Amino acid sequence: MGKTTRTAHPSECPHVMPIDLFEYSSCRDGDDILVGKQRWSELDAFLQEIWDDRPQTEANFQWEREPEDENEDDKGQQRYLKTENGHLKAHRFVGTVCFEDTTINIWPRVFKEQFADAKSDKAKADLRAVMTRNMLHWASRAEYLTLHSSSGSSAAPPDKISNCFDAYIWLFADFARDLLARQPYWQYQSQIEEGEVLRGRLFMNQYINDCLARGRWHRLVYEHEPFDFDNLLNRIIKRTCKLAQGFCDSPTVKEKLGEILFELDEVEDVFCPARDCDRVHLNRMHTEYQIVLDACRTILAQCQADNSGRDMKRFCFLLPMDRLFEE
Repeated sequence: MGKTTRTAHPSECPHVMPIDLFEYSSCRDGDDILVGKQRWSELDAFLQEIWDDRPQTEANFQWEREPEDENEDDKGQQRYLKTENGHLKAHRFVGTVCFEDTTINIWPRVFKEQFADAKSDKAKADLRAVMTRNMLHWASRAEYLTLHSSSGSSAAPPDKISNCFDAYIWLFADFARDLLARQPYWQYQSQIEEGEVLRGRLFMNQYINDCLARGRWHRLVYEHEPFDFDNLLNRIIKRTCKLAQGFCDSPTVKEKLGEILFELDEVEDVFCPARDCDRVHLNRMHTEYQIVLDACRTILAQCQADNSGRDMKRFCFLLPMDRLFEE
């Protein structure tokens, strides 16, 4: 999992066929696109930032022990992608990396021979969809994935979705859309306002400084808590959906995200970083929203945007295949 470092609007990025890698395998088609020159340095720096920000637990350290740990120069280096003889080489992580106009899919090696036998682009696209569904199914069985579709399946994205990140966004959108329809989230929101009629608690110091001292004695500054649909959680969900729309390639996913944005039309569109998710406190009646909130935190952390609201085209969605297999 990771976060982004540079902005780019989707219209600025031409469509490029994805680079397909398999665990511990190299890609012959990657040298002219990303390997060498400045692009690999930028990609490596981006992946290194993701590696440094990964959760640090004792279990992770046990799983991360590899032969290269004996080399002092390799300690602390990202192990998602490397270069070898002028080619990109994957390690044990599977998933999707988007680097501006290039999408890199890393697949489980059990599908490698089957993918090599697929000659046409359509056959490869169909196989990508099959591999995506399998990976999400494994992730849900290993409890890496708490999202599920509204139909009840643990991981059932449409056949046309052919990379892990789009599939994850689809599961998020499908689950959130169904939850918003069944149980809209309203919350008492603490607000400080100014008006002629007192509502709630008077802010005496601010009233004296801002109103009374300026001859505006009839204007009161007060704090109250209206029961509002335009609350922090719904703002986070709306921001997540708008951000995801900018980098998703699948029209099916974009349509599902659009349905959520329509439901949240009354909610203010504001910039929400991933840390805002920690400010939301849910009660026992809204436990399902915790799943949506965790997904928002994951997406916002991987696809940060600046205050200008421009969409990002760098994100990373990777799972350790060895842990996935064992669990």
